[in-house]
Amino acid sequence: LADDQPGEVDVDSDVIELFADDRPVEVEVDSEVIELLADERPVEVEVDSDVIELFADERPVEVEVDSDVMELLADDKPVEVE
Repeated sequence: LADDQPGEVDVDSDVIELFADDRPVEVEVDSEVIELLADERPVEVEVDSDVIELFADERPVEVEVDSDVMELLADDKPVEVE
């Protein structure tokens, strides 16, 4: 359980280059239904809006994906960001 105080976080905004391995990866995906709950209190964070360049290999990766329909619910309250 979290306390009632809003948390302050520092976000690393350094530019990083990402590389993907070209070997296929076998993964098992948990397909159990879970309920997501969100706190209604605002969280103050600094958001890095700089453009970053992403590189990806064009080789396909075989994975099993759960394609069941799931319902997502969200609050209509605005979130303040800097």
